[in-house]
Amino acid sequence: MKKFFVLSLTLATLALPMSSARAQAVALPMGASAAVAGGAYAGKKAMGACIRHPFLCAATVAVGTAYVGKVAREKRKLDAHTPACDGDYVPVYRAVGKIERLEIAAIQRYVILQTGIGAKQFMLRFEDAKWIAGFNQQYETTATKEMFIVTSRVCAATLTMADRFTDAGRAVVSFGQEGLQMVNLDASRTGGIQEIWASGVVK
Repeated sequence: MKKFFVLSLTLATLALPMSSARAQAVALPMGASAAVAGGAYAGKKAMGACIRHPFLCAATVAVGTAYVGKVAREKRKLDAHTPACDGDYVPVYRAVGKIERLEIAAIQRYVILQTGIGAKQFMLRFEDAKWIAGFNQQYETTATKEMFIVTSRVCAATLTMADRFTDAGRAVVSFGQEGLQMVNLDASRTGGIQEIWASGVVK
């Protein structure tokens, strides 16, 4: 059965060449506070981003720091009942649009929306993440069509919880809700979720 790679956007099986738009390799921590992310998000709300991404509205605008506190409590509870990684940590990479980037900045977690697909997909190589970012850029709904790549580290044992498949010959790991909890916990133990690449406008 042929699998299609979906990364918060419509997926197709044919690869398109990477855009030659400006790209910059930046290593920036995604630890912005909910208040800061909420302020940045206010302008996008006027453009209808709230309708497209109700979770971000609820988490970052409506309840803000209260939600971040809830996330922190859940993380501490999970951390207390989960032994440290028995093995190596492996980097994973995810291409995201502006709205998911703000979500990650606000709460330092990857989130599965109830209104979306029931999994999050990651690439195992940075170059593969750049490929999918370039492919998905044409579907990005914001005015500048920017895409970003974020990365975190997961325990090798966590990777065994993922479904694996290939998309255009590139290895993909897909985590459901339970596996994603561990991905988030691993990230919190190894420096968080980092933004490492940003693209420019599609020409």
